[in-house]
Amino acid sequence: MGRLRKSRLAYTRFLTGAFMDYFGPQGAPTTLQMIYLVVDHANKKAVIPGDGNTPVVLTHSTDMGRFVAASLDLAEWDDASVIVGDRLTLNELTKHAEDVAGGKYTAPQRSTVG
Repeated sequence: MGRLRKSRLAYTRFLTGAFMDYFGPQGAPTTLQMIYLVVDHANKKAVIPGDGNTPVVLTHSTDMGRFVAASLDLAEWDDASVIVGDRLTLNELTKHAEDVAGGKYTAPQRSTVG
């Protein structure tokens, strides 16, 4: 970043949080190569790190594309451009998936250390 800041090039860093695409059901529109994080819709399972109550930021890749395209018309860019689609906890995300699927998702047993 040091060299970029010293240059005369216009730039911004797009800060998106996690891409919502990775949390959606199989077959949902996306151009990303799919990996599924936290929720496995096909098997109705969820693996939630920690207690699941920490808020995360999720932004769909198509929203990011529109945001980036619109930013090209700005007269100048800030050092960072923040994109926030949704802010929710992983427990809330899993609850939404369960509501859509019509049933509870199972979670593997968590081990405790010490």
